Amino acid sequence: MKVTDLAGKVTFEALDTKALEARKTSLTEAYDKAVKAAADDAGAPKPTKPVVTVLKSGLADKATAEAEAARCKAEYEKKLKEAAAK
Repeated sequence: MKVTDLAGKVTFEALDTKALEARKTSLTEAYDKAVKAAADDAGAPKPTKPVVTVLKSGLADKATAEAEAARCKAEYEKKLKEAAAK
């Protein structure tokens, strides 16, 4: 899965269904806290809403999922470099 966190940083992770739901919950809770903190402090930057995108589901095992996450990360980084070169 592809995760964009509160700071806008993109990561790629291989998680099972339970861990995926826990990750979504933790990101949502962190975002809610960050929004409240930003509302209390007018000078604080507004947090980026986290986004979790499942890129591929139903993979056979953890090793296959990790390999797919690594492939997606490499593809993402390649596209970033190409965009920066333009």
